[in-house]
Amino acid sequence: MIRTGHDRPLDEVTARYRALTGHRGMHPEFYERVLDVLGSLEGLRALDVGCGDGELLERAATRWRTADLWGVEFTRPERPLDRLGVRVVTADLRSGLPFRSHSMDVVISTETLEHLVDPDGCLREVRRVLRPGGRILLTIPNATGYFPFHYLGWWIPTRTLRRKFLPYEHPANTQQPVDTLYEFHEILDLLRRNDLRVRRLVGYRYFRYLLGLRVVGRAYGVFCRWLEPFLERVGVQRFAYNLIFVLEDGSR
Repeated sequence: MIRTGHDRPLDEVTARYRALTGHRGMHPEFYERVLDVLGSLEGLRALDVGCGDGELLERAATRWRTADLWGVEFTRPERPLDRLGVRVVTADLRSGLPFRSHSMDVVISTETLEHLVDPDGCLREVRRVLRPGGRILLTIPNATGYFPFHYLGWWIPTRTLRRKFLPYEHPANTQQPVDTLYEFHEILDLLRRNDLRVRRLVGYRYFRYLLGLRVVGRAYGVFCRWLEPFLERVGVQRFAYNLIFVLEDGSR
């Protein structure tokens, strides 16, 4: 595990996150993959923890008209979510979730835990607001998807090459004020110690660094459409850069 910014003063972290507003977000294909794994939200109350600019909530509202969708984020998204009936609460995740216990059928958190100094505290809050029998969808970057380059770190000679061969969360790449580079086994340990049981694990973007190579990347971009389903079947998700977990509260 490599950590960036965990010792920064709170006011500096706050200022840096505010400056990043509008520069976050994932590729639309990522959000569609997450929603496919999540399953229907029709008639359910769902919370997106660390909802960013609200793109996932917007896509969910378009898919499931009867879903009661909520988000919580450090700053209010500029995306016009009110017209879709989506409600976003501005709050600092470091201070807990501003929702009643057992008030959510589904809790979602995409690419958020790695930016928290206390991810365990956030997961405890996720379990608190989840109703008995509810489900959690969590995504998190996986440094093992860059194996073996994530071990090399600053030995890679130029910034350009580091951007190609190291995860975004590595100190050589990240623009985030707080970032954590988790390996596969560390992610599983984080879930286990917070009593979260894995119901399903889906990998997305296997061997991510290959896409950064000009000739190989173009070929791999086509080939990976067939490769990824095979890798899922044989169970080598540890080499996917993005991990999509469907979880349940294992303490109940």
